[in-house]
Amino acid sequence: MRISSSQITDSALKALQKNTEKLETARQKILDGKNFTRASDAPTEMKKSLAVKVSLQENSRYLKTTDDALSVLEARESTFSQSQDFMLQAKEIAISATNGTLTPQDRNVLAGQVGNILEGMVSIANGKIEDSYAWGGTKTSQQPFSISRNAQGEIIQANYVGNQEENKVAISQNEKMTLSVPGDKAFSSSLDSLIQLRDLLQNKEGLPETEQLKKISASLAGINNASDGILDLAAKIGNSIKHLQTKQSSLQQDSSQKEVHLSQIEDADIPTTVVQMTTAETAYNATLYTISRSNTKSLLDYLG
Repeated sequence: MRISSSQITDSALKALQKNTEKLETARQKILDGKNFTRASDAPTEMKKSLAVKVSLQENSRYLKTTDDALSVLEARESTFSQSQDFMLQAKEIAISATNGTLTPQDRNVLAGQVGNILEGMVSIANGKIEDSYAWGGTKTSQQPFSISRNAQGEIIQANYVGNQEENKVAISQNEKMTLSVPGDKAFSSSLDSLIQLRDLLQNKEGLPETEQLKKISASLAGINNASDGILDLAAKIGNSIKHLQTKQSSLQQDSSQKEVHLSQIEDADIPTTVVQMTTAETAYNATLYTISRSNTKSLLDYLG
């Protein structure tokens, strides 16, 4: 069967188109540094790429959440440290106040010191983390403690007006963490014990000195219990911080692995692509030569 020159030309033109596409694809890969830019280029790989990108976006969101949560918990941890310092000062004052050689005036001076500690504790209890009140449960727009004062401006009562609801945040797809600590659990015992100690030092009940000293000594139990409560909460916060740090490290490691995987899916192997481009270019030039020879031969046949 004789193959005509037109058939040869048609076949060569098809080959030329195919080689042109291969050459252009290779060039585009080198320019973009990517294996594909459209879903039609590599549907399966594009699907894998999108799945990895979605997972990376989730990790990024959880990393932001854990970072914000760490800031909140570290602020709470710092607050508990300050509170514990205040309660230790109060304990030292209570112990020194049981010394029988002190005068009523001496104890009034100590009462003033306790009053200052009490004011400091109230400032902490009604304090903010960023722009929100920190210790009112989910009621973050108002002070969690309502403070009552006497005519002399002394604090006589601290009522908790927050709630017990928990502020939880998602730190992974299947885990949430509580960031809030109700203020009554954190500070009510401390505030009450400080008010009691100050009043005993001032001897507002007019007790005989012996009875006054007994009650001051007994008040140490309340101070110790309040201090222990703060320590317990601080320990829980510390454990939560460690857990968040571990979670954050795990998310960062997972993201790094996924970035590598995404690069393996998307990024072009430049040395291999250069070889592909060179091969396509050689085939392209060879096809052009074939077409040229075919056309020349056809012209000679026609002239002959």
